[in-house]
Amino acid sequence: MIKNYFKIGIRNLLSNKFTSFVNIIGLSVGLAAVIMIALYIRYEMSYDKFHRDIDRLYRVSIVHLSDGKQEYDSSVFTSGIGPAMKQDMADVDDYTRISINHSAYIYYNDKTLRVNKIRYADSTFFNLFSYEMVTGNPDRVLRKPKSILITDKMAASIFGDVNSIGKSIRIDDRSDYMIEGIIKAPPENSDIDFNILVSFESLYHDDRVYMGWQGGNQYITYVKLAPDTNPNNIDAQFPEFMWKYINKDMAVVGAKVEPYLQPVKDIHLYYNEKNENILTNIYIFTFIAFLILLIACINYINLNTAHAGKRGKEIGVRKLLGANKTGLIKQFLAESILTVTIASVFSVLLVEIATPLVNNILGRELIHNSYYNLDFVLILAGIVLLVGIIGGSYPAFYLSSFGIVKTIKGVFISGKSKSTARNIMVVLQFVISVSLITCTFLISDQLDFIKNKDLGFDKENVVVIPLNNSDIMSKSEIIKERMRTIPSVVDVSASSDVPYNGFTSNGYIHEGQSIAQMIHVVDADEEFLSTYKIELLTGENFKKEISSDDDGYLINEACAKSIGWANPIGKIIERNGPHKVIGVIKDFNYASLHNNIEPLIITNKPWRNLHSRVSIRLNSASLPATLEEIEEAWNEINPSTPFEYFFLDDAFNEVYKSEYEFHNLFSAFSTLGIFIALLGLFSLVSFNTENRTKEIGIRKVLGANTQCIVGLLTVEFLSLVAISNIIAWPLAYYFIHKWLHEFAFRVDIDIWAFLLSGLLTMLVAVVTISVKAIRAAAANPVKLLRYE
Repeated sequence: MIKNYFKIGIRNLLSNKFTSFVNIIGLSVGLAAVIMIALYIRYEMSYDKFHRDIDRLYRVSIVHLSDGKQEYDSSVFTSGIGPAMKQDMADVDDYTRISINHSAYIYYNDKTLRVNKIRYADSTFFNLFSYEMVTGNPDRVLRKPKSILITDKMAASIFGDVNSIGKSIRIDDRSDYMIEGIIKAPPENSDIDFNILVSFESLYHDDRVYMGWQGGNQYITYVKLAPDTNPNNIDAQFPEFMWKYINKDMAVVGAKVEPYLQPVKDIHLYYNEKNENILTNIYIFTFIAFLILLIACINYINLNTAHAGKRGKEIGVRKLLGANKTGLIKQFLAESILTVTIASVFSVLLVEIATPLVNNILGRELIHNSYYNLDFVLILAGIVLLVGIIGGSYPAFYLSSFGIVKTIKGVFISGKSKSTARNIMVVLQFVISVSLITCTFLISDQLDFIKNKDLGFDKENVVVIPLNNSDIMSKSEIIKERMRTIPSVVDVSASSDVPYNGFTSNGYIHEGQSIAQMIHVVDADEEFLSTYKIELLTGENFKKEISSDDDGYLINEACAKSIGWANPIGKIIERNGPHKVIGVIKDFNYASLHNNIEPLIITNKPWRNLHSRVSIRLNSASLPATLEEIEEAWNEINPSTPFEYFFLDDAFNEVYKSEYEFHNLFSAFSTLGIFIALLGLFSLVSFNTENRTKEIGIRKVLGANTQCIVGLLTVEFLSLVAISNIIAWPLAYYFIHKWLHEFAFRVDIDIWAFLLSGLLTMLVAVVTISVKAIRAAAANPVKLLRYE
């Protein structure tokens, strides 16, 4: 019987080629969108799940409080907490520490290479994490000072195919480090990334590094709990534990730190610095996948019910021959599942075609050979069965519900109830499509706002040169003076950082207070304001000839406001001694536009008197030639160190990479949604025109021209599209308002986006409808009246 159902289903597909084509194309695109989004979600949820004992691994994060108020939460802390937890807490099975990422120049023979993602790591690193060793013993590495592990990719860059175990490389032209092993590069779905791991023991032999509890916040601590340990038991021990080691001393200035544990398996989704964006994207794209599939199912239902009249006699004859309602329902559901199965095959092909494009948008590989496994087949089969049943249920129950006489006469194809139901589904399709298009316009508007907003400084035509070791840092003044000799160089400045992704913070005690306040800080020279075109509101800038300026501070408006100073000039801020405020600068966006402008101090006295960035403002003419001159000047001063640079506006755009990815994917799926909706609209117009063939012929005989006929055929469907716009606009407004709320600086939601999306959908709908309507209106009325 089942075989017979599918045989009849194949015959029906072949006998209604146009309807079958539209159904299969629409469902294929819908299923492909679902598969792609499912792969995206699976990728985001897979981070760090490959570690053994993942359920026992936790990261220690620290909440910093001042005067009882939380200032910030960070997993970067001092080095002492890990060993102390292992010593004092019986439920802590093991720990490991890694440093924040560092950059350095690597020297081997005559080769020099700048390397990012260099981390210090404890010898217990492999007791917690399951990164794969290519060569070397994971139980014996990272124990000695000046010992390192390098990834296989880094080994290939430095040594080629030569076995590098036992060889030494020089880091930052200071010390030689011996390679103890080769580790496979971390997979993309790992939140811990590195190119080189340096033994943590090396830090204890470096007199420039502070390794106590009271400073040196550069380390991330992970712990492995004993089996069956409830992490809440550890959290409960933290108050007494921290009082013993640090909080007793910090209480004197009203400060406090409170650790808590973060499951490693949840870090990417819930504790990552961009986790809110990641979760928002997952929720949004899941919802969009559902909506696109819903549009495809609505098309399927609409087309099948619209063509029900063609199967009236078939159904009637079946009932005369003894077929019951249940049998007919099974028949139509089998046909539906067959259609969706065929569509699923094409959807996989579409996924394969679209994969390079999606991977390029996201900058990572979502699909690989393991994608085609039994789990994938079972999940796809489940989706096919579910969509087949949902898509086929309404036609199945609708077509099988009529009596024999009505079905044979075709009476059930008339009546308002069926037409109303179909119209409601058309409206629902376009509500979804218009909402997606409107949101796409407004998201694009926000990204344009980000790109063009006045940041309070000029980021254009600024080249930044990183100074990555102390030897090069000590030459910053020489580098600046040499760069000024280049005609196209407008200004040059040295600083500890550059404004695009935020500055570090330190604790400062301002005049009249005894409790430290965390304030962002950047160390910069006298040319920083002029190079970045930052406005000085009151007071004076730093001056080389005035030695007292070395201890002076510039503050921004937000800092003065947060302290409550109406006239800050001459006020004292303390950190390692008193510092006088000599000037107030206009607020500028030195961090992402997701954040408000927070208090900022600019000092003229960098740590160890070394700056780590040189910023060069160029005129806009002949940038390639100017860059060649800058590189030539660099090579004169640092012949053994490769010249590297980046444009500040490129770095600024990189901060919003996830927003641009979101916009591109959102636009793509919006296009798919409107494509499927228009495909269904074209089919319904074709069916409607076919059913009204004789009416069109009579109207033409009675004198109706082509314009009248086209207007008659289009007005019904355009009214549905218009209703869709009216419903979609409030929904789009609600969604985009929620999305924009993540930005401290955002565009106003203007009406133009709603009107433009409405106009666009109306225009495309008119074109879609007119293609069929004009052909029908231009036909010979004699042929139309003879139509059967």
